[in-house]
Amino acid sequence: KRGDLEKAEKRLREGVDLIDTATEPQPQMRAQFLSELGWITLRRGQLTAAQQLLEEGLALVTETRHYDVLSSILNRLGAIYYHRSEWTKAADYVKQALEIREQWGDIVGMARSYNNLAIVNKYAGDWDQALHNYQRSLELMKQIGEMEGLALAYTNLGVLYTERAEWEKAGETLQQSLAITQRIAHPYELAQAYMNLGRLYLRRGDHAEAKRHLEAARPLYE
Repeated sequence: KRGDLEKAEKRLREGVDLIDTATEPQPQMRAQFLSELGWITLRRGQLTAAQQLLEEGLALVTETRHYDVLSSILNRLGAIYYHRSEWTKAADYVKQALEIREQWGDIVGMARSYNNLAIVNKYAGDWDQALHNYQRSLELMKQIGEMEGLALAYTNLGVLYTERAEWEKAGETLQQSLAITQRIAHPYELAQAYMNLGRLYLRRGDHAEAKRHLEAARPLYE
């Protein structure tokens, strides 16, 4: 979460090495480590390598009751296909994750899956369905008080309102995201909040405010 992907990857690979020396197989734990490694690799833009790690993890838990790991991997495979602009495949994987999380009663996971499904809806051009799923995600995040997820939900909803030229709603939701990310000191989501507020001000023609927010985002991304 601090953005130190190299240290995170090092620790995860050390964990995999320890699992491989265990006297008994640990498929669920190995799959969880592979899922996290796949996410880091995806963050670096290495889609093929990320997919291989996630599919290796998926094979370990597909026929098991380890629903938390299984749904997480399916959700992240959806992200792989999203980054490849393969909207149908992306939606299929996210829906599979959502169904498992609904059956298992994982509210945090459901909220994240609704959010991801909304992202796919948006880029596939179904903005009304995207709005519905973003709002569903936001409701669930409010219900459980999961602050990082709540910030993400406000950000994504604000971006959609910006695209729909609903300026007041966009400003309100993006400011909510900014306030939360400042409070929890999450650098990536804080950068996203500043960047998306910058885009909103740019669309509205307020170049000074756009510049101020975009300049606040840049060092955080770096």
